[in-house]
Amino acid sequence: MKPKKLNKGDKIGIIAPASPCYNQDLFMEGVKVLRNLGFEIELGKAALQGRAFLQEMTI
Repeated sequence: MKPKKLNKGDKIGIIAPASPCYNQDLFMEGVKVLRNLGFEIELGKAALQGRAFLQEMTI
């Protein structure tokens, strides 16, 4: 199965399921590139959090 291509105006959701964003400036530059290409960007609530999932685990 092959998904349809993205078109200008389509929404792209960005999440961070297991790792934090280590360089927010670089991350936001990527978001800017996607917006300049015509996409609507929605950031998940954890996309810019500074805590890593794996750091919270205890053994």
